[in-house]
Amino acid sequence: MASRPRQPATAALRCARQAWKLQYANSARSQVLAEQALARALARADLEAEGWARLTLGHYRLRHDSPTEALIELDAAQRCFGSCGDRRGEIMAQVAQARCHWRQGQVLAPLGRVMALRNEAMQVLKAEERSMMLNVIAGCHSSRGDSPEAFAYLYQALRESHASRGHGFDVVLLCNLAHELLQLGDYYEALKYIDEGIERCRRMSNRHLLGVLLLNRVLCLTDLDRPDEAMEEVARLSELLGETARADSVETCAVMAIAALRAGRNEDAARLCRTAEEAVQIALRCEAAVAVAPAQ
Repeated sequence: MASRPRQPATAALRCARQAWKLQYANSARSQVLAEQALARALARADLEAEGWARLTLGHYRLRHDSPTEALIELDAAQRCFGSCGDRRGEIMAQVAQARCHWRQGQVLAPLGRVMALRNEAMQVLKAEERSMMLNVIAGCHSSRGDSPEAFAYLYQALRESHASRGHGFDVVLLCNLAHELLQLGDYYEALKYIDEGIERCRRMSNRHLLGVLLLNRVLCLTDLDRPDEAMEEVARLSELLGETARADSVETCAVMAIAALRAGRNEDAARLCRTAEEAVQIALRCEAAVAVAPAQ
């Protein structure tokens, strides 16, 4: 089924589209624009704009909050797209929902859902959106331990993303390729992708993505027994993250603590372990709050 004929864009829809386009290149600006677009859309009952605003916010919630919180926005986005006949948006909402379920530990169901959409999506979606869909398929295969299939889809996704003119998703793919290589123990090749991703990040404003790249660099250098270099990256990562422990920083602090131990920096390692423990408590409180919220 093809997307509905294009209509003149409302101000809310233009704002939502800009938010969607900027989500990787400038994540903070994207969030602000998406919130503005949502407010305008709700005031005018503009379902298409509401759908794209919520889709963007759903992606943001998945990166910065949790899959559960992201799904609230994504389910609402899918309903908006279904009501207004925007098939492209509807497909992207379903792909994002599958990504959430994969992040929650499911594999076969989200993979099957996206594979069922793949042929239609390759015709309907824009280049970077096709790349995002292929990345979800790759992630599911990676979770199954099927690295050859994961690499095949990641490289296909990278080819698609090259046509998107610097919107930033290519850096996500470089990060994911590096992660897959890390899983296989190919640290030198992983470092090439990490360093390329960090270089491209200089043209972006995405602290979360840069943080993931730096974390992967710490992992690489630690396993290559280059502790002094790893600690240089720990310092960069610590500065980027700031002093506040966050619900998503448990793994980060654990990786940095191991690097500090390998470098003989026991006091730093103990401090990072304490931060990780504090982050665990934050994560548990956040999960409890989300579980209680629907009953309130």
